[in-house]
Amino acid sequence: MSVLLEPPNDEQSQLLNIVWPLFAEHQEFPIYQYVEHRMRKLGLDAAEVLLSFPTLKREDYTAHYAAVSFDRYGALRPDTRVRLTVAGLFHVKDHFAMEIIDALLVYLRALSEVRDRIDEYPFAVTDPEATLSEALKAAGRKDEIRPWAAEIALLEWLGMRVNRMTDTTDVVGVLSFLTDANFRVVEDYLTAIAVAASPKPQVLVPEYHDPRALAKAITNFDITCELVLKKQMVKKPAIDRTALFAQDAATEADLKEGLSALGELLGGLAVPGNKPAHAAGRLLGHIVQALPTIDQSQVQRAIDLFDAVRELRNSAQHPKPSAKLIQAHEHLGLPFPLRDARQSWDIIRAQMERAFTILQEEVYAARL
Repeated sequence: MSVLLEPPNDEQSQLLNIVWPLFAEHQEFPIYQYVEHRMRKLGLDAAEVLLSFPTLKREDYTAHYAAVSFDRYGALRPDTRVRLTVAGLFHVKDHFAMEIIDALLVYLRALSEVRDRIDEYPFAVTDPEATLSEALKAAGRKDEIRPWAAEIALLEWLGMRVNRMTDTTDVVGVLSFLTDANFRVVEDYLTAIAVAASPKPQVLVPEYHDPRALAKAITNFDITCELVLKKQMVKKPAIDRTALFAQDAATEADLKEGLSALGELLGGLAVPGNKPAHAAGRLLGHIVQALPTIDQSQVQRAIDLFDAVRELRNSAQHPKPSAKLIQAHEHLGLPFPLRDARQSWDIIRAQMERAFTILQEEVYAARL
């Protein structure tokens, strides 16, 4: 789950409940002096609560993004505006707040469509911008929501870069750090901007040259388990599924098939018990019980790679961005989202070869 989706605590909720009704009624956000006064009456420190909201920040920018927007530089002034972003509206859980969010999702989809038109101009510069009013009109949405949506759009610098149009309640802009913004639900948008603000993974990915390397690593692990633990750990999948480990992924469909086969193999590991439900989750305890001197940190390192691949496999069958999925990509050294099926499958196979080799070597080393 993205940090922006984490439910606010009681103190944060109190602050949201002070700011939101004023904005909903007046199309204007309150000043810090007012918010601080109201929070003090509740026995709360407004500055402390403001700084407690989960925050996103790109390494190349000084700006911050959180549920509440305010001037973070220097002491909070009495006239500092305390504003809500889309993340803040999401946590308000108010019907009108959701209407504003819906208008902004309409605008994001329009900005995404406009950016796609660049494909039509290979030899000329075009301006991929649109106004909020145009987007709402094209989508058949009521224009009355625009003043509120425009105020929030100005704060969404991770998703869109907009400017207020002179003497109007309209804004004009372009997508910011998102290459695509066809979101239908706000959770997907908040996850996407969390990804946009995340540092690029610095994972050393082993190269994968031998198409048979993964199958060999799995076989060596199983033989070692039979020798040391006196039992086979790998339930051999069908030949046509095993063959996928030695085949390149020419298409996204090939990649999904390969992930599915890996998921079946990991799910079929012969690990006693049923808690947790997936076998990889029971693997550390089982091996440590049989081999108390084994290097548990190395075993966990391999299991973490298994878990990352399981998360990818599950997302391929039920695609929806999540914090766990993003972490899985980072752990494996994969870009998010995946762009090259062949390269992604090579990285996954290399990481799985590494994982099974680590387990095989540690089980063998702990046999005495």
